[in-house]
Amino acid sequence: MLVKMVRVGLTFDKDEAVAIAISSLVLSIALTAGQWGAARFSAAEGLKNIAIAIPAILISLLVHEFAHKISAARYGSATKFSVSWLMLAIAGIVGVLTSGAVIFAAVGASMAVKLKRIGFKYPFVGPHTQAKIALFGPLASLLLAIAAKILLGVFGDVRFLQDLFIFNLWMVFFHLVPFNILPFLAALLKKSTEKAVQPFDGAFILGGNPILYVGFLAFAAVTALTLVFLPFWVALIFGLIAGGAGWVWMHSEDITKLPKVG
Repeated sequence: MLVKMVRVGLTFDKDEAVAIAISSLVLSIALTAGQWGAARFSAAEGLKNIAIAIPAILISLLVHEFAHKISAARYGSATKFSVSWLMLAIAGIVGVLTSGAVIFAAVGASMAVKLKRIGFKYPFVGPHTQAKIALFGPLASLLLAIAAKILLGVFGDVRFLQDLFIFNLWMVFFHLVPFNILPFLAALLKKSTEKAVQPFDGAFILGGNPILYVGFLAFAAVTALTLVFLPFWVALIFGLIAGGAGWVWMHSEDITKLPKVG
């Protein structure tokens, strides 16, 4: 079974593990930047909150990236997580400056790679397939946020669950932004920016399947927003209604007139 999993790319290599570990530490510092004492500064409290946040964020990143890998394996391909050190630095700075109020959770990208297996050709991963692979990450983050919301209702305001809930909401938000700054930076800096800034998942989804993007964006955005104020089942109902409306609207529009992303 382990050999089979390795063949279909359902494991993390050393570079991915290091990138995820460092990202978890930096994002934990960003998330807890405003949790270093209520009345006065407390190093002990701040370090304790970072220690609680690290596993919450580590789990979130691993689940998000593993969802990409599972989706890619269905198409005979694999994904590799690549962190953007520039985006990670921005995430840390933004978190500190806003005292953890804003978490720039998209600090890298999972790119579909060719995975050669004996007796098989290299799989073709076109924009439509890449869109489906990219979709599974934000979907997994949304499901984690819903799970955290349910557990908060059962166990109360546990810090770990709060961190898990808040961070995954930010994961959903940033990863669904159809953001691709690569062409702009390449022109501005007059050099390759592939390893500096990667497109968000939303750019791959919109570029490969606009109907899927709008439908899922409406569902995820409404569900995530209402989760903050309403029970999870009410949020899901509102999200499904919004997603269905977005899907129907896109089917009624001429999508060939939409701008291309990527």
